[in-house]
Amino acid sequence: MKWESTQLSSGLALAPDLAAQCIFDEKRTAAFLRGTSSAIEAARARFPGETIEVVYAGTGPFAPFVVPLLPRGGVRFTLIDVDARSLRILRALLERLGLRDHAEIVHADATEYRHPTSIHVVVSETMQRSLAVEPFVAIARNLRAQLAPSGIFVPERVTVDVALVDPDRERARWRGVDVATAYVRLARIVDTTVKLDPVIVSIPPTRIPQWLALLTEIDVFADERLRSYDSGLTVPEILWPLSPARANDVIEFRYEEGAHPRIAWSVIPSDSRSG
Repeated sequence: MKWESTQLSSGLALAPDLAAQCIFDEKRTAAFLRGTSSAIEAARARFPGETIEVVYAGTGPFAPFVVPLLPRGGVRFTLIDVDARSLRILRALLERLGLRDHAEIVHADATEYRHPTSIHVVVSETMQRSLAVEPFVAIARNLRAQLAPSGIFVPERVTVDVALVDPDRERARWRGVDVATAYVRLARIVDTTVKLDPVIVSIPPTRIPQWLALLTEIDVFADERLRSYDSGLTVPEILWPLSPARANDVIEFRYEEGAHPRIAWSVIPSDSRSG
């Protein structure tokens, strides 16, 4: 049986089978699990004597970043997903593990969900590389606003840079060769901790032909980070229509929200550039 993903006004919510496959991205799963655990402990220190409210948005069928943490005392977990099929599987999983009473499961769109109290820790990994397709940005905007002062959002920060990439090194990476990366970062297009404004990039001359690429990096929490090639989320996205990069091209990059979130770009014609 093929399960269809759910199209939302803010992006695509993955079907349960696709969401479940993300657990096999081992470094990503480990980094988010360790980061979530550390964030909860940090919240205990920041909010002594309080029951720690943890909201996990976009759990999929396994909620892998909190299920191992559910037995912790002094924490109230709320697990949210917009896909009722995923939640049926998740309920059955928690029942089987004897953990059903350790979390509240909520069927809701996390871009619109309102929590009844201030939240101490939000966890959401509803993203693909370059923050395309899935509604992470919309979820983050909604739930960050509901954090208690000094509350923690996991991941703390996601950035996307546009960079020049050496084609030979990238091809070697694809063949499994362990080569040092040598990216020339030109500009930061996305930083989820600040307002997402359009960015103008001028392509510099290069000694050899270069590809233009988007580089996604994730600061999960504290020392937990995902850098290029650590995860499927952080494999450079080559911008094939713009590669090889053309010296002196001026390109506007902008993050577009809505049903199909993505980083869009347009080359500014030379006759319309100011100056």
